[in-house]
Amino acid sequence: MRSKLFLFFIYFMTCNSVSAQTDIDPTQKLKLFLDCRTECFEMYLIDKIRTVDFVRDRAQANVHLIINKIPLPNNRKSYQLRFIGIGQLAIVNNTFIHETAINATSAEIRKGLRNKIRLGLVGFQVHTKMGEHMRVSVKKEEKIQIEQNDDPWNYWSMEAWANASINKESQNQTIRTKLGFEANRVTENWKILQGIEYSYRGRKIERSDRDPVTSRIIRAQLSGKVVRSLNEHFSIGLMNQLYHSTFRNIKLRTRLGPAIEYSIFPYSEVTRRELTLAYHFGWRRQYYFEETIFGVLSEKITDQAIRAQLRLREPWGNITSSLEYSHFANDWSKYRVLLDNRLSIRVRKGLSVDFEIEFDWIQDQVSLEKGDASLEDILLTQKQLLTNFDLSISVGFSYTFGSIYNNVVNTRL
Repeated sequence: MRSKLFLFFIYFMTCNSVSAQTDIDPTQKLKLFLDCRTECFEMYLIDKIRTVDFVRDRAQANVHLIINKIPLPNNRKSYQLRFIGIGQLAIVNNTFIHETAINATSAEIRKGLRNKIRLGLVGFQVHTKMGEHMRVSVKKEEKIQIEQNDDPWNYWSMEAWANASINKESQNQTIRTKLGFEANRVTENWKILQGIEYSYRGRKIERSDRDPVTSRIIRAQLSGKVVRSLNEHFSIGLMNQLYHSTFRNIKLRTRLGPAIEYSIFPYSEVTRRELTLAYHFGWRRQYYFEETIFGVLSEKITDQAIRAQLRLREPWGNITSSLEYSHFANDWSKYRVLLDNRLSIRVRKGLSVDFEIEFDWIQDQVSLEKGDASLEDILLTQKQLLTNFDLSISVGFSYTFGSIYNNVVNTRL
């Protein structure tokens, strides 16, 4: 009796009149378009969720499921599941959040996603024949006690990592190592991030007629930020950095500066849409390995930057776009403009278009080493070279046709 009343309540709340005029066949399973904007274990979900038919295109679906991932501190992840009804089910929309445990395995993450998806589909499946066969149950009939969060770490989380690789041939050897540590504390009002990272790349090329060629690139960085949320639209912060790079001829860079950000949309909508304007100001002190093209071994720099960023994650696709202008406050001729646009749009049934462009207009390479780079430095990318721009363009499309169903998982051979 309880289960019937509960299903009736779901039915009544999710649609008042859809059952009378729905464009779906109530005798068939729902058609679900699974739209993974991140790794979501698609083959596993298709194999384990048999109560719907998975289709290859949104135009053939009754329900559009968008899955986005939000990285959390300490190797945790948060998945947002947006269920969007299509056609006569358009008034049925639900959003679920699935947060993983610390260092959760892939098996645990995908099982949790499967369970949340099954739950989210209930509000749509009550409009099909399957709704007559649904039952609701809980593990225990007695009152469920909701435990209060008891966090002995007070929201602090830490993560350390390290990796190394070697690639060796008869006359060529490359060694790479990378290690780091992060400490984070994220709450509704505060975000404190501090991390240290070190990377090394060494290469050796043997030559029969002369000495071997060797190269070494080292990069180390200590950086962090403290951000305070003022309300749903404003945040302020303080950034710090210590930086070392043999590639960029920087023995040591220190930087400290404040920042302020305004969000056009409320921060609570960040997983769907985001439009922000940010202003950064900072003081730098830089020390160089070799004398620069400006004839100095160290200098003080005051810099400022303004950045606009747009992110849209909608049923028709994704748009990520950012534009940043920065310059030295004590020398406006030293500036940089960065443009980064990425679009992935569904043009029509079965047709998707991807476009990406990154363009940097560069007028602030103050750390370049004086003199001409050697041929070895150029071929082994040991040193940064003079340039006034950096451009990267990528265009692609995909067109899917044929059977609309995508229910079978077959990994043989």
